[in-house]
Amino acid sequence: MADISIPGVSSRFDTGKMIDGLMRVERIPRDRLEKSLADLETQKSTWQTLGRRITDLRDGANQLYSYQNPFNEKTAVSSDGSVLEASVSRDVRTQKHSFTVKQMSLTDKFISKALDNNYKVPAGTYTFAAGENEVSFKFNGGSLREFSETLNRRGQGKIASNLIAVKSGTNSFVVESLVSGVENKLRFEGDALQFAVETGLVNQVQRESEIITIKAIPVKNSADPPDLIQTAVQGDSLKVSPMANVSIALNNGIIPNSSMLLQFETSLNENSTSFATKQANTMAGMATSAQQTEAETAAINENEDQYAPDTEESVAGDQDSAELATGPGETGLHSQPDTLNVVTLKFADGTETALPAIQEGVNFTPNSYNLFELSGGKTVSALEIKNGNRNYDVSIRNIQVMDTLPKAGTEPIAPLTSAQNAILVMDGIEIERPNNNIDDIIPGLNIKLRTASEKVVDLAVESNNEAVKDAIITLVGSYNRLMTELNVLTRGDEKIINEISYLNTEEREALRSKLGTFAGDTSLNKLRNDLINIATASYQTSDGESVMLADFGIATDVRRAGAAAYDPSRMRGYLEIDENVLDETIAGKADALKQLMGRDSDSDLIVDSGLAYALDRVARPFVEIGGIIASKTGGIDSRISADNRRMETLDRSLERKEAELRAQYGKMEDAYSRMEQMSRSLDNFGSQNNNKR
Repeated sequence: MADISIPGVSSRFDTGKMIDGLMRVERIPRDRLEKSLADLETQKSTWQTLGRRITDLRDGANQLYSYQNPFNEKTAVSSDGSVLEASVSRDVRTQKHSFTVKQMSLTDKFISKALDNNYKVPAGTYTFAAGENEVSFKFNGGSLREFSETLNRRGQGKIASNLIAVKSGTNSFVVESLVSGVENKLRFEGDALQFAVETGLVNQVQRESEIITIKAIPVKNSADPPDLIQTAVQGDSLKVSPMANVSIALNNGIIPNSSMLLQFETSLNENSTSFATKQANTMAGMATSAQQTEAETAAINENEDQYAPDTEESVAGDQDSAELATGPGETGLHSQPDTLNVVTLKFADGTETALPAIQEGVNFTPNSYNLFELSGGKTVSALEIKNGNRNYDVSIRNIQVMDTLPKAGTEPIAPLTSAQNAILVMDGIEIERPNNNIDDIIPGLNIKLRTASEKVVDLAVESNNEAVKDAIITLVGSYNRLMTELNVLTRGDEKIINEISYLNTEEREALRSKLGTFAGDTSLNKLRNDLINIATASYQTSDGESVMLADFGIATDVRRAGAAAYDPSRMRGYLEIDENVLDETIAGKADALKQLMGRDSDSDLIVDSGLAYALDRVARPFVEIGGIIASKTGGIDSRISADNRRMETLDRSLERKEAELRAQYGKMEDAYSRMEQMSRSLDNFGSQNNNKR
């Protein structure tokens, strides 16, 4: 049985090994092509890695000379960050201020009395408000926890609530405004007010009458002659000179209701320097002179005229003289006021209405008017004094609008915090804001209050030297990583890898596999030389000074200074940083360092010189669209595609070859088996014939 062979299952002559041996010879071209493909993939990956290194260098260089360069960055330094901090934009100039945080802004936060765990909130429409922020919702009734959860869902960013178990078996309802400032006090409306009173959040109270005191700067209207139109503020009163008009703005306008009263006090005082008085005095003097002349003439002709009858001409002359002395329509030098209707209301729609006449007198007398009746409900924008008197000053004081109807309100029973504005003092100026993040005092400066304190905190806006240092360190790091890649790829000396101390075992092996990969590539050798030349060259500043990296503690050997710092035989072009020197020069020579990195040499507002600019320019051809890296990887991709097609063709050919060999060897074994079977049949036939004999 050991001699039995089944074709296709077992092989008497071990044809499988023979076929494999023959196929190994046939696969030699395919194996070479496979190795070539692997080499091409490695080259592509190496070019891509190199491209990333060059891109990193270009990005680091661009950061140091572009518009967003760190030399223009600012930082806000607080002498006590636990009291006050700040952030600043790059456009803010360097400056220093002192602050005292007198008061932090707070929100209203109220707590109810202890409520039994079984307390049920009745169904209703509940409205909670804080300033302009309002939360209103319908509640179908339920537990205090369900009510709190509903309020929190509806009041996100406006109103919030919580439950606190102050006593066992009870819960206290806590509600708070999420918006700080005195203008954002908590209010309860509709069923929420009844709920707040019932649970002990607030009490209802009656407010006193509201008084609006008018504090406005009067604006003088133009008039003719201007030298006689004058106003003056004397103490708490405003004096309006004869023939002058003055308008007093009533805040931002007042919308009156039926319970509002406009009140003020007025007085009239004779003005001896007024235009009418001056004119009357002048005319009186002229009349006196005329009378003296007439008296002298009368004395000369006394005998002739003493018996002459009066004529119409003489009577008219006497009347003219009298009018010249007193002025037309007047009986003496001191006239009565021309008008007592001197106060007018102006409305927002441009119309106006005159108030009733004021009382005559040198002492202040009160005036009170129902503002709603006078205005007809229109918004009152200004109170105007039109002094149409030629000889009298009009004085006005204590202008106020009073709402005589008491208002119903609420006050918290147990406030945890009460809404208040933040108050801080900057350089002696007291500032009040509704929240603790203040960004409108100095444009670009955002101040964050942390806690109230009597301590004076200094806040300085300074250049961000740390940002400059970080950007330079990033650039030097990118430069050294690229230089490492270039040294490894263009040289086959293993010492290059051994000199690098920061590599781990895996990184060393990866670099070792790349040694000398592109030793004959002229573009990479040129790039390496260009980088070294750029890093060691000197650059001119706007004042004619020549500066170089070594002046700022950055060189191939920082133990030496100036041009002598370049030592390629020792450092292979790598840069080192002396942080102490760099820190000092950033603080003292930041402008020179900025110009070293990039400078506009021809005043066209475009940077066209400098170290960072040069690095960006030399790196750009490699990584730009259609650049050297893209061209290299594109060529490799084409070769890989072609080799893959050849690989597919070889694989099909090898499959056919192997199938043919297996078929041929199978037929051979089958023929041999038939021959053996025939031989055995013949042997059996011969044996049978011999036995018959």
